[in-house]
Amino acid sequence: MGHVILAGLLGVWFVFETWLTLIHSTKQDKRETVSKWIMISTLNVGVFGGFFFEGARESFFASFSLVRYAGLITIFGGFILRVASVRKLGASFNIDPQTRPDQKLVQDGLYRYFRHPGYLADFIAFAGLALVFWNPISSLLVLLLPPIGILYRIRVEEKLLLEAFGSDYREYCKNTSALIPWIF
Repeated sequence: MGHVILAGLLGVWFVFETWLTLIHSTKQDKRETVSKWIMISTLNVGVFGGFFFEGARESFFASFSLVRYAGLITIFGGFILRVASVRKLGASFNIDPQTRPDQKLVQDGLYRYFRHPGYLADFIAFAGLALVFWNPISSLLVLLLPPIGILYRIRVEEKLLLEAFGSDYREYCKNTSALIPWIF
């Protein structure tokens, strides 16, 4: 049953991210795309790379334990947080880091506490996936590689938002955490 739930969760997540890419991919002259490809590469290698190691497939297809079910709940929680953060940004959300001249700096809802709740959601979902894999190599790949791409993307977005919103964004940074309160 756990494998069916996982397939459903990953399917819905994939469809949502594909929909975001198709609907929220406004191409402007001033946009950055390198971070998107770095992030996609590290996510894919992290998620799918673990299947190439001896024993990873066998452990993945083993029956689900309580820890692996907890991983499914964690993935679901991360997905819900991702949807909520994208909804809050509304028209300001875009797949490629860029700003529009009429764009407002969102500082309420989840963005009152975190500057990047969508990426926090990804971290949470990948932590859940690491629990579902429950294999040292696969879990480590899922925990280490995607954050590299995401952290790079955050750096790119922070620079862009600082250029677009100046002192307002600088003040916002003083009052919020990028991902984890009091740490980062």
